[in-house]
Amino acid sequence: MLICEGPDYVAQIAEIFSQPNAIRVSYDGREAVVFANASQMLPFRGRGVLRMSFDDGTTWAHNRVLNPRHHVYQSMAQLPDGRLAVLWEREWQGLFLSVLPLTWLTSSRSTDG
Repeated sequence: MLICEGPDYVAQIAEIFSQPNAIRVSYDGREAVVFANASQMLPFRGRGVLRMSFDDGTTWAHNRVLNPRHHVYQSMAQLPDGRLAVLWEREWQGLFLSVLPLTWLTSSRSTDG
């Protein structure tokens, strides 16, 4: 159970004011949190990144770039088959739906960044 006592600054996650999104997922018999956001000014909002935590957001064991370019808003859901659906926007270019196995994210190297 995730209990939030108040906002905390997490230096491990770069945030640029563009609708971060987090959901709880089941993966390989464990509970995890997946966090998505646009993480860099390129000079526009960009570099959509997904991160996964197995300790309620204390550390982020995996991260992977979903979209290296113009990326603004996103929303996520875990599908009944376990895959992750990410609806994301490229502002003027429209909405895109990416459906990914969670192994796509966990196959990234473990990282503190």
